[in-house]
Amino acid sequence: MVDVKVYSVSVDGQSTLGFSTNLLYQRLNGLGASIVSAPTLAPSSGTPGVITLSSKDPSWNSSTVVAEALSQFGKVALHTQGQVIAINGQPAPMQVANEINYIASVSTTVSPNAGATTAATPGTKIVGFTANFLPLILGDNRILLQYQMQISQLVALTSIQSGGQIIQTPQIASQSLQQQAFVRDGQAIVLFGFDQSRDQSSNSQSLLGVSRAGDSTRQMMVIVMQISGGIKDTQN
Repeated sequence: MVDVKVYSVSVDGQSTLGFSTNLLYQRLNGLGASIVSAPTLAPSSGTPGVITLSSKDPSWNSSTVVAEALSQFGKVALHTQGQVIAINGQPAPMQVANEINYIASVSTTVSPNAGATTAATPGTKIVGFTANFLPLILGDNRILLQYQMQISQLVALTSIQSGGQIIQTPQIASQSLQQQAFVRDGQAIVLFGFDQSRDQSSNSQSLLGVSRAGDSTRQMMVIVMQISGGIKDTQN
């Protein structure tokens, strides 16, 4: 099973300046988590950083540990969560989303008998968290986990008047990725760097905004994926 939790971390400009991955790793180690894999995080690349965590405690909860470690740098809140049963070699989709309905277009039809008839055409957008996991069990009992993710949110729903009719245009912010990682049962993959806020100094994405100047509050999404209970293998 793949257990997924998405956290929102609100960090002001001053806290951002004090953030470093070394401090985060120290905090995680102090909470009993071991860093299995921690590639260099490139703040200016726009690509979320990835670390893999494990613990000697078989009952540990990776998301709780990560949330507590992040609380040192800002306010942490659970944004969304979900679980999916993963079967070896088969895709496992997950969606935790909301449906946004809006008026996409308005048309007026004139007929000799009925006169003018106005009809509105609705539109629908899906926003939230969607993911797809593809686990492959290797010969040494490691798991190659391929995953695709997308986080989207409604920024604004603007009403536009044209020819006496009003239509709506949704503005949606979206970030997505496709990656893979090697894990073992009980380990967790943590993704950093889904920056949901922008200040006036720059529109670039970064890890907790460390590559940008400014004092505005930034909100970063942190995704924790823990493999628990193993991956079902239909071959056995």
